[in-house]
Amino acid sequence: MRLDGYAVSAITKISHEDCEVGKLSLHASRKEHVDAVLEQKQMFCVGRVKRMNLGGYAMCVVTKMRIHEDNTMEKFVLGGKWEHFSRILEEGDRSIELGRIRRSGFKVLEEIRRKLRYTLVDGGGKEVGGGKRSFRRRNHLN
Repeated sequence: MRLDGYAVSAITKISHEDCEVGKLSLHASRKEHVDAVLEQKQMFCVGRVKRMNLGGYAMCVVTKMRIHEDNTMEKFVLGGKWEHFSRILEEGDRSIELGRIRRSGFKVLEEIRRKLRYTLVDGGGKEVGGGKRSFRRRNHLN
């Protein structure tokens, strides 16, 4: 599934905790494209996602996402210019729960990683070094 521009806001309406998506790609070139999502008080669930690519201002919607607790992502990418990260940088350290991600597919700037809570795994699903582990599940479904 790929959503660009104002269409990114539709992710809150089409996501469900029981859904499975092979690839979720969101991109927004303007802050206004994601304002509706960021203004929501409640988080939204994207269910199980194998590959997630968030670009431009759409990276900020990760602060409102819940990912299914049993999910392991093969790939997670945050890509954009430094100003696109502003909303993420406002979050507390390790406050954005991502869950399990394959180490080979984790593409996030080092400066942003401290804001994320994740567990890196190898191809077989075994935990490997380099991830941040937390047992709180603020963004996860229980």
